[in-house]
Amino acid sequence: MAPAPIQLKSCQDLAAIPGYCVQNLVQIIGPFFVALVWVLIAGIVWAWYAILRPHLYTQGGLGYTLCHAVFAHWLLMNIVFHYYKGTTTHPGEPPKVSEATYERGVETNFKHCTRCRNLKPERAHHCIICGTCVLKMDHHCPWFNSCVGHFNHRYFYLFMLYIWLGCVYVCAVAYGPFTERKTLRKELREQHRLGDYHQELKLRGLPAQSSQLAMCFVLTGAVIFALGLLMTWHTYLISSAETTIEFYSNAVKRKDAWRAGTTWSNPYFLGIQQNWRVFLGLNGRWSGWWRVLFPSTHLPAGDGLHWTELKHEQSDPRKSKLIAI
Repeated sequence: MAPAPIQLKSCQDLAAIPGYCVQNLVQIIGPFFVALVWVLIAGIVWAWYAILRPHLYTQGGLGYTLCHAVFAHWLLMNIVFHYYKGTTTHPGEPPKVSEATYERGVETNFKHCTRCRNLKPERAHHCIICGTCVLKMDHHCPWFNSCVGHFNHRYFYLFMLYIWLGCVYVCAVAYGPFTERKTLRKELREQHRLGDYHQELKLRGLPAQSSQLAMCFVLTGAVIFALGLLMTWHTYLISSAETTIEFYSNAVKRKDAWRAGTTWSNPYFLGIQQNWRVFLGLNGRWSGWWRVLFPSTHLPAGDGLHWTELKHEQSDPRKSKLIAI
């Protein structure tokens, strides 16, 4: 949804110009970010086939290469699936109510959104970039060109997990030939035989693509570090049953409670293990783990609207149809 044109009628409207510019900029560059991710994925796939696969075959033979191929394509399958679903699945938004219902909700102090003129359920927040309220909104992700919310949060996290594992794998495989090439060049330089460099590469079964191999190793190493930090942060949030937005608002609530001499606890916290089961939408103790290890389009636990009922259902074994513990 495109943002409404800003009308300058007061100083307050003037102060809104920077936010309006950022809002439009993120909307414009979003598709380019998505295209860039697909290009990077395609580049890593090319590097495996063109550079790493021949080296693996030279080092270990057909069986060794096939084992690597099965593992690499399992990672690729999960990466492509979760990114595609994450960018095409709507995060979820509250159902639209009538104007009369909205006015009654405002009068009774029901949580509401003045921008959407709609009632807002628990954990929902308004995204100025998408122009709508999002169920269990975590953040607006430019790499997904959409918000991360209730219905695509799992795809977002599992994409991060599998692309991180993929980069670790590619970096680990590329590390051997990358360092061996450097060692070989150093040895030949000391022996004044740099002219035999390419011939020695063939004799030792090392990749001939110097710049591509170096780019592959350095790029995946950088992604491992940067994405690892982001994934660690979201792992903590999921374990705590918080979104990025809730983390900051809950910090304020804890501080206010401490000042008042009381304690505040997260009402959505069900225990670390159960938090993950709710997040991943698992229906059994072990039977549902294939939904994490392989692509799955199953829906998350709950409807994104009634979080209090969700907590009650988890604590009452007679109402454990949503998630069997």
